[in-house]
This record gives sequence, C-alpha cells and structure tokens, in this order.
Amino acid sequence: ANVTHEIDAYSPLAPYRLREKVNYLKKSGLYLREADQTSGSRAGIMCPVCGETYLTFDCFKRHTQYQQLSEEHYEIPIPGSHRDTSIMKPSLFEPFVLTEADIKEYLRDKEIMVVVEGIEPMVSGTFQALHSYKLNDIVFGGRFAPCMSQAHGKIYVDVDRFHIIVPPNESSTHFYSRYNGGYTYRRKKTSSYLPAFFRDMNQPEENCNEIPKAVGTKSSPRVTWSLRNVYSKKSMKV
Repeated sequence: ANVTHEIDAYSPLAPYRLREKVNYLKKSGLYLREADQTSGSRAGIMCPVCGETYLTFDCFKRHTQYQQLSEEHYEIPIPGSHRDTSIMKPSLFEPFVLTEADIKEYLRDKEIMVVVEGIEPMVSGTFQALHSYKLNDIVFGGRFAPCMSQAHGKIYVDVDRFHIIVPPNESSTHFYSRYNGGYTYRRKKTSSYLPAFFRDMNQPEENCNEIPKAVGTKSSPRVTWSLRNVYSKKSMKV
C-alpha cells in the first residue's frame, strides 16, 4: 500500500513564496487541501469584487467574463467593478504551479519527518514507524523495481528485489501537465488482473540501485511514502 501526499498550495512542503501568490482562501488555522476544491466539497477561489467563491480557476474566469459583459451592457462605472484592472489583476487567475526545481530548492535545508501508524488486528495493538528524509535521500524520477509476480493462480513476492531501485530512465521521465499533478506514462497492454506494480517481475531491470534510498515517481507534485518501510529499511517516493 502507498500513502500519497500531494504538494498543493496548502501543503507544508510547498514554498511560501509560491503559496502567497495564489488566489486561494487563507487557511485560518484549518487543514485545507486543493483536493477538496477539485471534488466539489469546498470553494476556495474568491472574487475580490463581489466576494463569490468558486471551485476552480476556470469557473472564476467564466464568472468574471460574464460579469464584465453584464456591467458593460448596463453601463456600470468601471471603478470597483469586474472591469477594474487595479482589482482584477491577471495574477488572480493563475493556478498554483510547482516544478521539481522548486521542490529541490525548498527542501535544500529541511528535513521531512514521516510517521506511519498501524493497528495489529489480533490484539488491537498500535505500532508506529518513524523515519526522516533529506533532499539527498530523494531520487527524483526513480521507481521501485517490480518484486511481485503471479503464476498458477498464486501471487509471489521476491524479497531479494524488495529494495532494488531503478534510477531515472525513459520509463520515469517527467511530464508536467498544465495544472499541477498527473503524468503521462504508457505501458504495454496486458490481460493480467493484477495492478501494474505487480506485473513483469521477471523482466530485467537495467542499472538497478540496491541502496535503499528514497525513490521518486513520475509525477512532479506528489510525495509518496511506501509502507514497505514499516517492516524494513526506509524508502520514499517523490
């Protein structure tokens, strides 16, 4: 299982200089996430003229365009309206953009503390694993080598490949989308019912790094910690 943390505008891993430039509602002591806006649970983009809030920048832009046409039709004075360029600045419509270089610069002098907690079902005991990561522990663009396969209706785990890391290559090239998140990666079609992570275990991996360092995925603005580290050495994906 994987635990994924998306570095959005509200994330503690997001540089402050980028966070302050985005037209999002302030945290006000609450734990807010951009995912709440994307899923429609909360509107976080506010219009500085009328105070209406919207889920996405596209909705906010459509609102502004409509109000500008309406105000122009009814000859509403420009000062204080949606046509006032001193209020409706272009920066209000720019989404939060984060690059790999921004992450590296921000984490240069910082340490990430990770606590993974689980419950043992037999006696309901609570267990915790604590690990810390610095910038030199992260391999951007790397990935774990496959360690699981299937045969004769059974699933097998090769523990010798548990910590093998495939360094950045063509399969882990970063494809930054227009908005923060997501990546483009194509695999060959297969009839297997297993997730992609479980397949192709016997396929040779080139330049595998057996040092159990942190591992980077193909997606730029996310941080993923593997629960493998609960039982063995630490590892992290970014």
